[in-house]
Amino acid sequence: MVKRKGSYTVEAVFVMTISVFVILSLCYAAMFMHDKAVVLSASHYVLEKEPEDDQSGKEINGELAGKLFLIRIHHAEIKNRIFSKKITVDYSLSLSFPMLKRALLGDDETAQIITEQGKADPTALMWDAAIGKGDSDEV
Repeated sequence: MVKRKGSYTVEAVFVMTISVFVILSLCYAAMFMHDKAVVLSASHYVLEKEPEDDQSGKEINGELAGKLFLIRIHHAEIKNRIFSKKITVDYSLSLSFPMLKRALLGDDETAQIITEQGKADPTALMWDAAIGKGDSDEV
């Protein structure tokens, strides 16, 4: 009978390495989801404050200062349109694991979070359209 003292140690090394990698990946994914939720929340908050025309993304950068773990914001842009307001946030991840970075972002180095909010009330639009046609009796 041959005794194998090192076989369990070798198996444990592989199992523990994979387990540590999976746990770290889950922690990074949780921090990434936290950062995306914080960016979306700050975007909605800035949209609710009625941003003025030609406003840069400095206000959203101020809202996000010190609240993010992994996301690094490169550019934030606020656009006022006729019927909606839109915030586009360009970001990248500061990760040293390229495989995990590819899993979270895909093949791109940067990604975008887009938040849009409508300004117009549908009933007000119908009212204005009816008055414009001269059909104010029907509304």
